[in-house]
Amino acid sequence: MKPFSLALALALTTLASLPAAASVITLQTRQSTAAAAPAGTPAQMGSYYQNLVEGLLLQAPSAGYCDTMPAAYLALENSSNCAGSNTDIAFKFTVDFGISAAQAGSISFQVGPDFGKGGAVFLNGALLAASKDDLWWGGNYGASTEILSLHNIAIGAGNHRLAIYGLEACCDGLQSAQYRLGGTKTWAPLSTTDELKAVPEPLTAALVLAGLLGMVVAGRKRGR
Repeated sequence: MKPFSLALALALTTLASLPAAASVITLQTRQSTAAAAPAGTPAQMGSYYQNLVEGLLLQAPSAGYCDTMPAAYLALENSSNCAGSNTDIAFKFTVDFGISAAQAGSISFQVGPDFGKGGAVFLNGALLAASKDDLWWGGNYGASTEILSLHNIAIGAGNHRLAIYGLEACCDGLQSAQYRLGGTKTWAPLSTTDELKAVPEPLTAALVLAGLLGMVVAGRKRGR
């Protein structure tokens, strides 16, 4: 095969491999002694947690808190993942994931929190649930009043973001989350090996291909 043809084949193969990544999980924590949300509507409580934590995230984490990217949303806590404090914690969990055309329809989530001062869940910026109660699931998804359970949410093909905010005074228990696609009965943890593959944006794919082809053309000119 000629160098140009070989390089072009490599470029196309690279482009075809772009949707390989699954969910990307981010855990961010900051010190906070803020109170639970005031009594109000779910929208008011959701805004309270979102605005409070996002404001704290404008500053770098102090000692005992961190920004990290775990492999799974499974048994997470500040004290072990950030080698730090087990008190006065503001949490943000972010899960970036993709839905293929074949998976589009509905999705369900179950979030097992340790939010002693309540928390909220958003999907693509829209509030799904909020509670100012002391939420501690104790590792039991059957504890219906202690988990944030979100069933049969309509979802289309493309990339999506799940964001969970919460406050904990003491004592930083293990937190997990799982998902289930519509039409199935199997729950699975959100992780970097799940089936929620990221979908390359058209512009990103075009730029990657253009860059690869540019390298091909440049190499061809040098080979003259």
